[in-house]
Amino acid sequence: MELKGDFKDDIRFALGNILLNNNMYKLAKDIYIEYLYEEEKDQTIIPELLFNIGFCFYKSNDYENALSFL
Repeated sequence: MELKGDFKDDIRFALGNILLNNNMYKLAKDIYIEYLYEEEKDQTIIPELLFNIGFCFYKSNDYENALSFL
């Protein structure tokens, strides 16, 4: 079974959100960053994606990296 490209991306972003909402910041950050550097992505969620990455760094007490994404 093959998934449409945008469905796969939506699932990854949703998975990142689920992990974030369950305080699993490192895993969420890793998924968000992987999605951020994909060539094809939904451009409309970039601001939220960047904020979420920064928030994950912040909650992990990595303030320097948090500032670079917020």
